[in-house]
Amino acid sequence: MIKVGIVEDNIDLRANYSEFLDMSGQYSVIWMFDGVEDFLSADPETPTVILLDINLTGMSGVEGFPLIKAKFPLAHIIILSAYDNEEYVKDLLKIGASGYVLKTASMSEIQKYIEAVLEGGFSISPNAARHLVAEYRHDPIAELKDRLTKREYELVKLLAEGLSYKEAAERLFVTTFTINQHLKHIYNKLGINSKAELMAKMIK
Repeated sequence: MIKVGIVEDNIDLRANYSEFLDMSGQYSVIWMFDGVEDFLSADPETPTVILLDINLTGMSGVEGFPLIKAKFPLAHIIILSAYDNEEYVKDLLKIGASGYVLKTASMSEIQKYIEAVLEGGFSISPNAARHLVAEYRHDPIAELKDRLTKREYELVKLLAEGLSYKEAAERLFVTTFTINQHLKHIYNKLGINSKAELMAKMIK
């Protein structure tokens, strides 16, 4: 059973996330807080995944993120936002956020993003991914082209679109094992160690 924590000040959304995930049979929502302050004043159990609303009343998710990450450094923290063009997104991704998901996503999509994070360590809404890349005059993904093989470059582009390892494997007609092998070579060539670091390079 995958343990999930939620920091969200919208009581209806909080209840929806909790009910849907608990009913899935794969997840157990072990705690919920409506703000970072309440989280910090408690002694919550260690979760595997944390859903963190970014636009909280009181201390924002942006301010609270490093505090939550410090308390649970191994937890995957997925940012929840009503917008796909927040300026702070790239900074949160660089310091360890495992994903960025729009609140307009359906409950099944939320579960899909969580699964992608557990599978590959990173997940991002396609619209947000496109915005983050398009935000810059240069194309940071294109800048990697000369350093990677054609297939490695294709994989990087798919991951930038928000696809999971499994989805990327299906798109490239290979196995997830092959995807993992490609990633090892990509990480070695770029001097990085994780998918989160790869995404940081693509949005620098």
